[in-house]
Parts: sequence; C-alpha cells; structure tokens
Amino acid sequence: MRVIVDSHLTMDANARVMTQPGEVLIYTAIEDRAQADRLTQTGADVVHLPGPKDRVDVGAMMEDLAARSVNELLVEAGRTLSGSLVSRDLVNELILYLAPHILGDVARGMFRLPEIERLSDRVEFTIGDVRRVGPDLRLILCP
Repeated sequence: MRVIVDSHLTMDANARVMTQPGEVLIYTAIEDRAQADRLTQTGADVVHLPGPKDRVDVGAMMEDLAARSVNELLVEAGRTLSGSLVSRDLVNELILYLAPHILGDVARGMFRLPEIERLSDRVEFTIGDVRRVGPDLRLILCP
C-alpha cells in the first residue's frame, strides 16, 4: 500500500504513483469532492482528516492506519511532515543518510519543529547503527 499525505489535495490523478499496481491511500485536510472523485476513479481511497493549520491530523492518520492493520510505515517526507511526526512522538526509528556536503544555513532543514528555547526541549535519540553506504553515512536513530 502506498500512503500519500496531501494536505491540500493537489495530487494529479494521472501521476505515475497512481498507475502503479497496489492500493493507494491519500490523506487530506481539505474537502474537495470533485478532486477526491477524480482520485477515487483511479482506485485510490481518499480520507479527509483535517488538523491544525490546514494540515492532515497526523495522530488521527496513524490511528486510521492502525485500524487498517498497517503495522509498519516507511515515510519519505519533507520537513513539515517529518517535523510533525517527530514532534508528536510518532517515530520509532529514523534512518538518515549523511552526505559529505555542506549546504549552509539557507538550505532547507530536515525537520520543521517548534522553536527550541531550552536545551531540555530538544528531541533526543540514541544511535542504533552507523554504517557507510558509498560515500555517505547511514544513521539509524531511535527515540
């Protein structure tokens, strides 16, 4: 099953991810019946789960996935969804790849998190594994 989090339901019904074999489940925060109908005609299941700031309620999404017997979820996401999952303690393992490149402070961050004012507010992980993959390092971090 492919799970897509599309807060504003902008997914193209003709996108390649929609034409691959297997189930597609799309979570959205807005109600757009016409767009939802276009996506369901491709066989996708569209679930409306509005949360704060016109984003998908990720807690409700995880509950819905559990109700669908999804026991394991691999997430590839941008900083907003990644930050939301981490800040709500919905991550039990992070797999990070560190390339030997420096992008500077104007590059996009990996997680959008609430501002940390005290060191005690940080999100802590332990290192589960470190290994080299080509020129990169793969880190497995556990909360």
